[in-house]
This record gives sequence, structure tokens and C-alpha cells, in this order.
Amino acid sequence: MALLQAGANVNLADHGGNTPLMHAAAGGDVATLDRLLEANANVKPRNVQDWSALDFAESAGAAEATRRLRDSGATAIRHSGAAPAAIRTVFRPKAPAPDLYAGWTDVAVAASRNSPALIEALPRTDAGRESSAAPEGTLAVLVAVRSDSPRSVESLLARDQSLANTNRLDPPLLLAVRSGEYEVVSALLAHGVSPDARSPEGEPAVVAAARAEHANIVSLLISAHANPAPQDKWGTSALMLAAQKSNSDMLRTLLEAAAPLEAEDKAGRTALWYAAHAGDLNGVSLLLRRGASTDHPDSSGVSALAAACVADATPVVALLLARGAPVEARTKHGDTALLLATAAGHLPAVNSLLAKQADKDAQNEFGDTALIIASRNGDVSLVKQLLAAGAATRIRNQDRATAADVAQARSFREVLALFKG
Repeated sequence: MALLQAGANVNLADHGGNTPLMHAAAGGDVATLDRLLEANANVKPRNVQDWSALDFAESAGAAEATRRLRDSGATAIRHSGAAPAAIRTVFRPKAPAPDLYAGWTDVAVAASRNSPALIEALPRTDAGRESSAAPEGTLAVLVAVRSDSPRSVESLLARDQSLANTNRLDPPLLLAVRSGEYEVVSALLAHGVSPDARSPEGEPAVVAAARAEHANIVSLLISAHANPAPQDKWGTSALMLAAQKSNSDMLRTLLEAAAPLEAEDKAGRTALWYAAHAGDLNGVSLLLRRGASTDHPDSSGVSALAAACVADATPVVALLLARGAPVEARTKHGDTALLLATAAGHLPAVNSLLAKQADKDAQNEFGDTALIIASRNGDVSLVKQLLAAGAATRIRNQDRATAADVAQARSFREVLALFKG
């Protein structure tokens, strides 16, 4: 309590990622848990072995601590079983002078000190024993990665060269990639760790790097011959993420590595679709120069052109139209790009489409035309533009309503005046 009153950081973690909340949870110390939560302790952190405070409370069978943490929004990934040996003996909240590293090997503790010299000073076991007998070698590398210590990583891999020949270093690589630790990633790759490593959830390293917008690490992985094509469990590729985030450098790197242009995610969307939706003229231009198709709608039938219209990305709309994007392509509900642009209230996109002779009287599955939609929205500017373009005023939708009818129903007098004039 004295430390909290003095302003101590309640979320400070040791090199193993263990926070005060994890200590209290593992010991079932509800009083301390309550004080920490009242002091805004974060329930989300996970340690290097991916355990949260709630994981420790559940593992300890601390029912009241578990309830308090769940009520505070905590989540767990392990719902049964004991905590790992390397962590289990760490937490003795009621014991005097607890050893936070009890159960750790000497090499793991040395790795937490960010001291390659300390690692090198430790006696070596028989060749291969550190990595083959137990996951201590992997834990030590995880700790070194957590400490952002490329030299410690180098020392650990030199000490136990068999580690890099398995997929046991995939988790450290993914951790370093997501954290943006360029030198650590470089060290792991230099020792033979596969650049195509995946997380337990199936996320490829190159996708993780792109998602975190670490363009330099994407380049590093590609230089190490990572495959740019893999997709995560949602079908997302690194190229799609680069397009979503309008990251031209990352996009160029992946395109130079021949990342598949027409790969689809589970929504049927391609990199070009995402670049158009982001309104990224440079990204759209790069993808089109590489041969991306302008006629590749998503699973709802929304094309890249329609996505750009909805986003009010006028320069992108103009470029896609110049490159032959289908103007009359329809969604599953029968909407054309003109109907979607009108519904979004984007006059510049509507003007671009009308200039390309888009069908101004096209109707969707509800029978609505662009004029009916604009009238329903009370959009005077769009109604004026559509009328000037010759949009028909007598077409009725499935409710038997004309554009004037829907404007009257909503008392849009300015719109009604346009029809009477």
C-alpha cells in the first residue's frame, strides 16, 4: 500500500513479463488483487510464456481471485492444468523474500540480465542436452528476445546450435517480429531460424510484420527468402495489409518478391480492393502497374471501383475508370457504383461515373435508382446533378414510390421544389 501511495508503477513487469497482478493472482491474495485493480492495474499483459493473471488464478484454483479478474475484463488461454515449471515456483506472495526466478535455469536467468558475457561464463552441458531435454533453451531465447538483446540471442544460439534446427524458435521469432526488434530478428535468421515461421494461431511471420507496420522487418524476412504468399486464418496476406495501411515501401517490397496480386481473404477482397478502399492512389497505381485486375469484386459483389466511390477517393475512382474498371458491375443487392456513391453522398464520385456514361437509371433489388436514393437522403446537390444528367423522375421502386414521393414523405421541401421546377 505504501508503494502504491508513493506512485509505484502497478504494471511494471520483470524480464519474464510477470506483473504484480500475476503474483497476487497466483497466490490467491484477493486483498492485494483488489488494491492493484483499484490502482488501475492492467489485466491484459501476458508473460513470456503467454500466461495472464487470470491464467495463474485459474491454475491456482483461486476462485475468488478468478471471479474478480473476470469481472475486470481479464481473459485466459489456459483453463486447466498447472502453470509451467519455470513460472509455477516463482509466485510465493506470502513467503518472505520470494525468488522470482525460482525454477529457471541459470542460462534463462542470465538471458534476463541482458548480459551476453554472463551467458558465456556459464558452464555448458553436454552437446545438445539443453535443447533436447526440455524447453529451457527456448525459454532463454524468449527471455532474451523480450529484453531486446540481439547479442544475448547470438550467445544462446552459439551455445546450443541445435535450437535453430527445429521450429521451437518460431515463438521467439514471432515475438521479435511483432515487437519490431530488427537486430534480434536478424540474429535469429542468421542462425537458421526459418523466415516462414508461424505462430500457434497460424499467423506467418511476414504477415505479423506487415500487420505491425514494420516495413524494415518485412524487407528483412523477404531478403531471407520468406515466402510472401502465406495468409493467416482470416486469409489476410502481407500484401493486403500493406495496401490497407497505404504503406508504399512495404507494398513495393512485396510486389518485387512476387506476392500474389489476386489472392483473396475470407471476404473475397484483394490487395487492390483494400488500396482502393483506403483511397491510396499510389498503392492502387503500383498494383495496377503490376497487373492487378480491376474486375475482382469481393464476396458481396463490391468492386474496387465501388469501394473507392464509397470512400470518396475521387483520384482513385478516376484512375480505376481510366484503367477500364467495370462501371455497371453490381453487388449482390443489385447496387452499381453509381448507386453506392449516391447513397454515400459523394458528389465528385457521382460526377466521375456520370462522365463515364454510368446508367443513371439503374435500379437495385429494391427498385431504387440513384435519384430515388438522393431524394430519400435529402441531398439537394446530388438531386440537381442527377436531374441535369437526365435521370428519369417517373421510375417507381418496389414500394411504388418515385423520387418525388420519397422526398415528400420526408418533407424535404428543397428537393421537392427541384421536381416542381
